[in-house]
Parts: sequence; C-alpha cells; structure tokens
Amino acid sequence: MDRDCTHWQEYDQALKDLANEPIIGSHRIGELNINVTHLRWEVKRGKLWRKCGSNRTGQGIRLDVGKAVRQYLRDHNIYAGK
Repeated sequence: MDRDCTHWQEYDQALKDLANEPIIGSHRIGELNINVTHLRWEVKRGKLWRKCGSNRTGQGIRLDVGKAVRQYLRDHNIYAGK
C-alpha cells in the first residue's frame, strides 16, 4: 500500500484499508514507512522516529502497527481521535 495522508482521518482510513490487504511486505502511509515480515514489524519516519516489535499472529501485528501509527500521530499533534 502506498497512500498519501495529511490528516488523522486519512491515516485512520489507510489503516482500515490495510486490514483488507496482505500485511507482509512494505507499506507507506503518509510519511510513515511500515515494514512487516512473518514475525517482526517496524514503523518509522526516516531516522527521526521508529517503533518496532514482534508478534506471532497477523492480527496481533495489525493491532501493534495500528497502535504505533496512532502513537506517532499523538506525538506529533496530528491525532484527534480516540
């Protein structure tokens, strides 16, 4: 997935759309790069911001990636949702 986003609603919609695509691989949502392998995931913005982790299930990886993206949006005063 390669999606341009500037508002939190666009990031939220991109995460929902990502749920309907294979999670394994590289994705770009706004200014964030998301890389997922079978057990590890990484969400980063260049060299300035990075979150990574591991999980055993696709659903767990999707949840963790969503939390990381929302954390980035909160940290940078973009996120106004719940």
